[in-house]
Amino acid sequence: MKYLAIAALVLTAGAVHAAEQDCGLGERYYGLYEENAREYKQEDAHTFLTRAAEACDRYEYWQELGMKSAEFGEEGYNLQALEAFIKAHQLAQSDEQLGESAGRYAELLFHLGDIQSAFEYVHAARDLSPGVVWLDDLRDAVEYRIENATPDQLRAAWNELPSQARRMSVRTSFDQQGGGGSLVDEAVAAPEGQPSGRQKWTTRLNFHVNTTELVESSLGALDVLVEALSSDEYAN
Repeated sequence: MKYLAIAALVLTAGAVHAAEQDCGLGERYYGLYEENAREYKQEDAHTFLTRAAEACDRYEYWQELGMKSAEFGEEGYNLQALEAFIKAHQLAQSDEQLGESAGRYAELLFHLGDIQSAFEYVHAARDLSPGVVWLDDLRDAVEYRIENATPDQLRAAWNELPSQARRMSVRTSFDQQGGGGSLVDEAVAAPEGQPSGRQKWTTRLNFHVNTTELVESSLGALDVLVEALSSDEYAN
């Protein structure tokens, strides 16, 4: 599936939800979510969690909504999960929360096959939350996939993310971007018959110290990348 349109979000701390907030109602919905989750009524639980997040903009509600939506493994729920992680990132109150939301966003992209974006986001998440074991494991998995990708897998990775998905603009730290802010959507459309200008592939190439000579383990990754990009589909 082509990236026909991607909304790029400019996220800053403390973005205000346009709808009127009712956190008392949000807490009641969250209680119903927990009750239904204990009874394994997953769809009902998800509905109440969605209502809790919509009623009250709390990081915890949106982050959990992203996690629970991703568990369903269906396209509509995956889109909701991506949106929820973006919203949680806006509402984060610490670098740890910023890293958690960016990391889970990266994790879902990885499972959806968008490896090049997952690479970007997992490294950003680790910068925000260094030393977190599951982020280190995710980084290793992403880099292994990149280094062992075939040309077909490289090309497919550009086309996996649903066209209506939105990209997270990662905040570099909570302290640096504190205060009020706004949310801006920018639609980016590809020319007809052309891949989106935002498509890119990120890979890791290792060089011998103080030289421009690639280490042997990077030669295969470079060959695969060249072969993928030399196809007629991406010639222009």
